[in-house]
Amino acid sequence: MKKALFKKSLVFLLTLATVFGIAGCKKKKKSTTKPDSSDITPDVEGNMLENGNFNYGEVELASSGDQLIKTTEGGGEWWLYALNGGFGQMSINDKRQVEIGIVMTSNVMHAVQFAYDGFSITKGSKYKFEFDAMCDIERSMEVRIQQNGGSYENYILEGKDGYLIDKIGTSMKHYTYEFTSAVTDIAPRMALNLGWFEGEPQNKVMPKGEFIPETGEMIYPHMETITLDNFALTCTYDSGIVIDPLELDKRPQITLNQVGFMPNQTKQAVFRADRDTLDKSFKVVEINAAGEVINDNVLTGSVSEKGTNRSSLEFVGVADFTSLTTPGIYKVVGSKCGESPAFVIGEDVYDDLTSDIVMMLYKQRCGVVLGEAGDKFAHAACHQDLAKIYGDDSAAPVDVSGGWHDAGDYGKYVVAGAQTVANLLMTYERTMGYADQFFKYDDYVVEDSAIPDILEEAMWELDWMLKMQRADGQVYHKVTTLEFPENNVLPQNDHGQLYLSATSYAATADFAAVMAYAARLLTMYGISMSKALEYGNAAEAAYNALSNMTKTSFKNPDAIKTGEYPDSDLDDELAWAAIEMYALTGTDSYLVTFKTAFNTATDLGLGWANVNGFAAFEATRYLDPTEEAALYKSIAQSFIDYADKLVVNAKADAYNVTIGAGENGYVFEWGSNLTIASNGIILDLAITALDDNDVVTALELTSEQVDTLLEKYSTYKQTQLNYLLGQNACAYCFVTGYGYKSDKVTLTPVNPHHRPSIANGEPMPGMLVGGPDSNFKENGNDAIATRYCKDASPAHCYIDDNNSWSTNEVTIYWNSPLIYLLISIEADLKA
Repeated sequence: MKKALFKKSLVFLLTLATVFGIAGCKKKKKSTTKPDSSDITPDVEGNMLENGNFNYGEVELASSGDQLIKTTEGGGEWWLYALNGGFGQMSINDKRQVEIGIVMTSNVMHAVQFAYDGFSITKGSKYKFEFDAMCDIERSMEVRIQQNGGSYENYILEGKDGYLIDKIGTSMKHYTYEFTSAVTDIAPRMALNLGWFEGEPQNKVMPKGEFIPETGEMIYPHMETITLDNFALTCTYDSGIVIDPLELDKRPQITLNQVGFMPNQTKQAVFRADRDTLDKSFKVVEINAAGEVINDNVLTGSVSEKGTNRSSLEFVGVADFTSLTTPGIYKVVGSKCGESPAFVIGEDVYDDLTSDIVMMLYKQRCGVVLGEAGDKFAHAACHQDLAKIYGDDSAAPVDVSGGWHDAGDYGKYVVAGAQTVANLLMTYERTMGYADQFFKYDDYVVEDSAIPDILEEAMWELDWMLKMQRADGQVYHKVTTLEFPENNVLPQNDHGQLYLSATSYAATADFAAVMAYAARLLTMYGISMSKALEYGNAAEAAYNALSNMTKTSFKNPDAIKTGEYPDSDLDDELAWAAIEMYALTGTDSYLVTFKTAFNTATDLGLGWANVNGFAAFEATRYLDPTEEAALYKSIAQSFIDYADKLVVNAKADAYNVTIGAGENGYVFEWGSNLTIASNGIILDLAITALDDNDVVTALELTSEQVDTLLEKYSTYKQTQLNYLLGQNACAYCFVTGYGYKSDKVTLTPVNPHHRPSIANGEPMPGMLVGGPDSNFKENGNDAIATRYCKDASPAHCYIDDNNSWSTNEVTIYWNSPLIYLLISIEADLKA
């Protein structure tokens, strides 16, 4: 995608950019006085908290809105978090000490938290934790070396319940705590909770601040100022336990699609080893259901050496066994690299997987009794309360029940929902009734038999989106509670007050686009004409409302700390809305707007931030190739050019990663699996475009050229699916409930960042996790990824941990492109 994904999980104060008056900046340094040499204290030998005396580094504002002090590349970082309505401001004084001005304490101890992530502790080892602290008034603090999520167990208490609360005086004091760790924790957190303590002053209201033009900051009155310095955590007795964070040595040296292949599908395996131990040849063996070899020489072939793979920094080779089409259970075997996980070849190999990935959307439904008896993810109706309009106490509360929970949390967001619905509508058009067989809720959902299942699921979200539209046509950006609930809260137990955030240009434009698309599709196929009319009218009202709105990115209100989904480039949203309205109505004014807003130079994104691909594809279907010849050809060519770029990227990587390397190598962004799946769709849309004679004529392609393009696009579309299902550097099938398991290693996500899964103690099946994120430090502080991945290659930056929201969260709009990709492949290969 063209924009960095500012995602949601654990983003505690996304509005700090507004609070500090730093519009459009990810981070901004504060000036500090260069210290005198006498103020620089030497670090404690063996200190696990890097830069614990703050001799270097400045206070910055992260994209998450939190304040941080960076250490070194790959090292830990110091953070000031605002939680549960608290707020503080951090700076470094001329003595290189951290000063924290407490502005709001709210009503909990952790409302303001000073923390460090990026170290580990081991079971049986002994530790000493120490630091200096003072305050300009006497006050309390809670001291923690804690589990970073889950139960937030305080390891200093050595398994005892309660809190470690100490007093801070008005003169600098040295604090020391010693403990023996009862656990091994690869990514704990050091935390000082500096919020409200019973019997102490309390402030829950943001005071009036003063804007400082020279620094672009807002300075607020402080209740008190806490000074901190000289933090150290040292191991005084080492138990000898060795931690291998990613345990790459336990993963197979031969990786492939672990679910399996349809008979005529592209089939490859990647071998990785040292140059001297990489196999030159391979064989495929057949096994029975018990894992016993029943044919030890089904097929043999050569391993094509590829050298060092830039995305994974491994020495690799590729084995191609596409010619094997006989149904059965198999393994790929090398004399040096061992064997691959077992896989199946068969016509119906993806049936269960497809059912689960489409049913994920049903199981994310909000505001309705869900599921059937015996299903762990069945629950009573959740989030039934009316939503308040944030900032307007006089407005009547609004019913915004329904829709899907967006991700691992329970927020509902229009821009994310629009992308998801668009993917479903595209899937229906691409494969018609084929997808309906995979919806398995017939026994416990009252359905309209006249509406195809996949469209009925899309309409569940569309009907919720109608509730998000104001009378003037504008659309509220989202409905959430003020903050994310705790990780182990089930949806029916999340009773926080719901708030509608302000309307936004992006939400209104996306709403107009997807409502118009749905209205056109329902009308075209004669499905639920009353709904078609309702959606079409809503689309027109939203589109007309855009003329009264400013093209600015949505910003979270001051007190709302849930997902923001910002987007500063909104021309692509307008272009998408305009072309969908043109496709629905044929009115020329929409076409004029589309031609003004659309930019053929923009990457063909299919995400919530870049919707240019949706607009471009509709243009190839609804522009007149004669009257709009130049524009038509330009857009058609952009599909071929972008698809060719994806093929070049895929060929350059042993795992066929279509992301591509930049000047500084590979960067896997947040939600890289969304990018991989969406790139597969782009390749498929290029195939669809080439099936159109108008496109072929406009591009002046010969039949031989078309055949060549179709073959390579089809091949690399399939390899994107293979990547997601196991042929990747992590050797993981990235869909929950599917993939290899043994007593030594599990290669399927079992700990996704998904509250129902965490609360139920097992993952909901059929969820595509975000995947490798080598840019985890740019999207807020994912402490788990910081610790595990700091030395890993870009392609290996994935952690199966429910607190690693930058690599292991799930969302409706990551599943939806996988739905399109998988179902289109199945439909084609079964045709």
